Amino acid sequence: MIAMKQEWQAQRQQRQAEVAQRQQGVRAFLGASRQQFQLQTAEVRSRLETFRDRLNQADAARREEAALDKAELQEFRSNLQQTVQDFLTATREERQINTAKLLWQLNEYTEALQRQTREFLKVSAIDHFLMAQQLTQDLQEFRDSLTQFVLSLRQEIRLDLDVTQAWVQDLQAETQNFLAATTQQRNQMRTQLLTDLAQFTDRLGLEVERCLSVFAMMRQERADDVQQTLAESRSQRLAEVQTLFNDLAQFRTVLKNSHRDLQQTVWGTSGGQKVTAPARSAMKATPAKASAIKSSRPVPTRSKLPAQPASKVTARPQVPNPPARPIAPNTVLPRPSVTEPAPLITESVDVGKAVYSHLHTVQGARLSEIEAALKLNRFQAVDALHSLIQKGLVVQRDRSYYVVDEASVQ
Repeated sequence: MIAMKQEWQAQRQQRQAEVAQRQQGVRAFLGASRQQFQLQTAEVRSRLETFRDRLNQADAARREEAALDKAELQEFRSNLQQTVQDFLTATREERQINTAKLLWQLNEYTEALQRQTREFLKVSAIDHFLMAQQLTQDLQEFRDSLTQFVLSLRQEIRLDLDVTQAWVQDLQAETQNFLAATTQQRNQMRTQLLTDLAQFTDRLGLEVERCLSVFAMMRQERADDVQQTLAESRSQRLAEVQTLFNDLAQFRTVLKNSHRDLQQTVWGTSGGQKVTAPARSAMKATPAKASAIKSSRPVPTRSKLPAQPASKVTARPQVPNPPARPIAPNTVLPRPSVTEPAPLITESVDVGKAVYSHLHTVQGARLSEIEAALKLNRFQAVDALHSLIQKGLVVQRDRSYYVVDEASVQ
């Protein structure tokens, strides 16, 4: 009986030693798990801080790019205003409104981007905080369940040691599987977060490039509009000047024809013969014919052309007819009182050659100087110069006319 009691006590001490050993193993396992969890938590915090620093740097870089874009836009607007200020005075208010609207849209886009970044950081922080809380709660639940399990294990150890050992092995396997699943889930979440961040960065870069391309297209379109407007205005002015020269040439031709007809009517077809007695009645009808020629003369198309008076014919005053006297044949009658025309270069002299010779002699002259030197009227001088310019013999520079060879030397 005593031997059995001693044996039972020995077995009891052995069982107590095994239980103490198992408790010590569980405590060591819990300490290692807690230490590993603390290390993982510190690593996650360091990664979060690194990620936050990178986000701050990216946000600062984006702000600098936005500031540079704004400065470039301001510089472009000032250069554009300085270049076309004289031509676009009427549209200055509209351009300022459009520029202010564009700046306002750019500021709103920058603010929206900043708000999106702040919201993304807040959501990320909230997600990490929730993940940490969930992990803490899971670990606390696991600790509570493990504590309960240890208590139940202590009660069941006395009944079945083999079943207890198998259960401990299953518990270790489940713990390892849970830790592996938790690590895998954390890695997947980290990969997904990095993927989302890369996609967001790519979208942001594409949006900024699109905005810059739109701004460049707007600048190019405005420059093209300005160039097209200048070219149209220049061509319109050239067409108006050409039309004016054509009208001047037509008016000069009409004036020369009228002058020739009037001279032919007054002096007859042969300029060297004197008027005989039978032409007396024709000379009396000269005022009527002159008025008819004047009425039939075409009027210039432009009212802005200065009307140059033709050579006037002064009619003889009405005197009572003396008694008729017999006129001997071949008697020369006196010439009627007709005012002499101004000393102009007539058709017998080539006006173009005279103008060209004068310009070659004086080596360049203005229109008024040519008129005064050659005693030409404005229409003759303009028509001669226009003809010489079309032939390529004379060029115009700074309201002066030069022969082509002399102009090239200058």
